[in-house]
Amino acid sequence: HRDLHSFPTRRSSDLYIQARDVVSFCLGGNSAGKTSASAKKCADFVLNQEPPRKNTPFWIVGATYKQVCGVAWAEKLWGQQFIPHCEIETANIGWFDKKMNWPATVPMRPWPNGNNWCLEFMSYEQGRAAMQARSIGGFWFSEQFPFNLLIEVLRGCREYMFPGGQFCEFTPIDTDLCVAIEHVMDDPPPGWRFFRLNTERNRPNLAADWYDSFFAAVPDEMLATRKTGALATFEGVIFTSFNPAVHVTDDDRMAWLPGTTHYRGV
Repeated sequence: HRDLHSFPTRRSSDLYIQARDVVSFCLGGNSAGKTSASAKKCADFVLNQEPPRKNTPFWIVGATYKQVCGVAWAEKLWGQQFIPHCEIETANIGWFDKKMNWPATVPMRPWPNGNNWCLEFMSYEQGRAAMQARSIGGFWFSEQFPFNLLIEVLRGCREYMFPGGQFCEFTPIDTDLCVAIEHVMDDPPPGWRFFRLNTERNRPNLAADWYDSFFAAVPDEMLATRKTGALATFEGVIFTSFNPAVHVTDDDRMAWLPGTTHYRGV
């Protein structure tokens, strides 16, 4: 691929974890190990990069609080101890929902100089305004995101731009959100790098019958996206799995809003 790195002898997930690029993107298929790789990358960063001030924010941003707290934190960082519990100031965790183990802020233990990292959990639902102004030490975007949010969060890294401290992982299913990423991949800013993770390579870690059962149900035109993280695009596509219930609508189901113009094409 013109814009993605191919490594025949090493797993792309390992190279993504170890990458020290200014901004790293991990595009992968469903259950390809993107979130686990990002949890390891996050843990390596906050455990090895000296924080520049007390409670230096490291943002972990997901589609919803349920997703970012339930998966990135409760399942991965805490549950699988990508960050050892002894490195966390558990008594000072700020809770979004304590019963569900969903934190808002997680302070790490201080370094010898007294400075420390503080993981802060954010949601795309908060919108761009909530991500303005603050100075942060790095970020992890989990799941596909509106590109304007990335720009606002990246602006927050104006004081510190640590190598390997800015990264995103997602399966590029939403075609509208793919447009901006495709433009960036065609002409990436200096220091931006893209990786791809293939679900096939993660099969040993999945339930025995899940892979065949899941991908048998995926439409042909989405297989490459859901298996390898290829950008979802439908220009010129013939829907080989045409289904009238999905691909056809009629006048009764259309929203005829005042002041709008409707076009039909065949």
